[in-house]
Amino acid sequence: MNRKLWMNPQEAAVSLGISVKTLRRWDKTGKLHVARTAGNHRRIGMAEIQRLQKQGEQAMRFGFSSLQETSRWQQVRLEVLDPPAQVDPTTDLLADMLTIVTVFSGKLYAYRAHVNPRHKRALLILVSKSEQAERAA
Repeated sequence: MNRKLWMNPQEAAVSLGISVKTLRRWDKTGKLHVARTAGNHRRIGMAEIQRLQKQGEQAMRFGFSSLQETSRWQQVRLEVLDPPAQVDPTTDLLADMLTIVTVFSGKLYAYRAHVNPRHKRALLILVSKSEQAERAA
């Protein structure tokens, strides 16, 4: 079986799910490492494609690319320190849904805490119990 070691920009863009223009921009900014042919055409190595795919799988959730672009505008580089463990899609979806519900509930109760100080104390107790449970896990 003959496996390609290099891709042209169009093939690489399709493989990564991005546009060719984005691929060229990544080359200019140094996010993507390319080789040039004698005719000065870009060629992207399979190892580079796989690196970007792996990085994309870890970082593209919840609009990370937008956050990264905004950070780059402020000359800040974001780096994923603890990549998430591989889990099945159902478990991953459930965890994401629980996170959304937790954040929404926290915002709702925090809003209500301004109206009733008793809610604020209850929220603080709930948050501390949640933090203790996370530490224990």
